[in-house]
Amino acid sequence: MNYSFFEQINKIVKELIELSIADWDSFESSWDFKRHPLVSVISKNRALFDDMEDIDLAVCYTCWENECNERFNQLKAYEEELNRIFIDIYDLQDELTPAVEDKDVTVRKADLQRDIKSLISYAVGCMFGRYSLNEEGLVLAGQPFEAHFFEASAPVCGTGFAGAPGASFLFVMKNISRMILFQDSANG
Repeated sequence: MNYSFFEQINKIVKELIELSIADWDSFESSWDFKRHPLVSVISKNRALFDDMEDIDLAVCYTCWENECNERFNQLKAYEEELNRIFIDIYDLQDELTPAVEDKDVTVRKADLQRDIKSLISYAVGCMFGRYSLNEEGLVLAGQPFEAHFFEASAPVCGTGFAGAPGASFLFVMKNISRMILFQDSANG
């Protein structure tokens, strides 16, 4: 095999792995899950969220959707580039095309219903101390106790919930109803 092909293939494969890991880690089923993507887009797009007291969840979803589409399109382009390389290596130009159908791309696109359901799951996890907006990843899940975990999940006076992270959490609860209305209007 031509050494330049080898270097190019390795580079593309590393990028594909990074994109796939980023996709997988944005869901609670990942062991490396840190924060719900509709929450994490706020820190990634600070310019859009100048008023931290009134965050519009529809804007969060749009940012997340754009991030997913960018990752999806990049992964598809890399897969097609790999196909081109292997078609050239094995001289299969008359047999195959490098095109990859969208259904064969292995990262997920944003899905409003799935993402709102997972946000509600994350919000409940924050209320019960499993997650915190102040600490990335799992806060309370059977790991050895550390003082900063208690601080991240400590009850906040007036919230009514053990583990509620306080005022910074209110935007999630306040906007869930907005997002449900947004979903209803998007679905017609």
